[in-house]
Amino acid sequence: MDFDLNDEQKEIKRVAHDLLAARSPFSRVRAAAEAGEYDGELWKELVELGWPGIAVSAEHSGQDLGTVELVALLEELGYACACSPFLGTAAAALVIQAAGTPEQQSRWLPALSTGEATGAVGNRELVCDGDGAAVIIVVDGEDAQLLDGHGAEVEPFTAIDPTRRFARVSGQGEPLGAGAADRVRLAIAAEVLGICQRALVSPSRAPRRSPAVKSRLFSRNRSSMRLVRALPAEVRWDFGICHHKTVLTS
Repeated sequence: MDFDLNDEQKEIKRVAHDLLAARSPFSRVRAAAEAGEYDGELWKELVELGWPGIAVSAEHSGQDLGTVELVALLEELGYACACSPFLGTAAAALVIQAAGTPEQQSRWLPALSTGEATGAVGNRELVCDGDGAAVIIVVDGEDAQLLDGHGAEVEPFTAIDPTRRFARVSGQGEPLGAGAADRVRLAIAAEVLGICQRALVSPSRAPRRSPAVKSRLFSRNRSSMRLVRALPAEVRWDFGICHHKTVLTS
């Protein structure tokens, strides 16, 4: 069985890589992060390309492609550490397309696909892209709910990752179908994969450090990883969303 991308998917990934290298260099990532906001120009361009709706049917203003194509984009956005609400918006659209009711699909998908509205994903204590999102997908174990961002209680807060707008949420949501929670995790994993790939190539461009400094950094990182491994699984998941970009943008 061939698990490789097909030619069209490889081309999507290549175009995304080249575009993000040109439009979202680390200088712009840092500027947006320090300003505490998304890169509005980048988000506008992603919307014009139709990326938020890549896994949404044409019936709902999407690109009528699929999960694999979305994963390819998320991997490249992770690699670029791009400051945009793409993860929350595209993941919410993916979930609603696959596990939403017809009413949920017709209400939310056109706006998410065209960038008229943004989405968010996470759990109630840590929602990624939650500040200002119109629709929020909340995961609780194997279940997931859809919350109207304008009706839910949304409490923005500043987390360790400066490229995201995080929030806590409360309120009653609408149930989503089977597989919704797994699709949220898949989207997050795709972005984290790209970030990890960037971390593997970044040391070659890092400034030289003395042996003493390297030793202290290694000791600190090793201690941090011991701490993370000691955390409960659900806390590690929260930590992963919040932490995964910080090393690359600091």
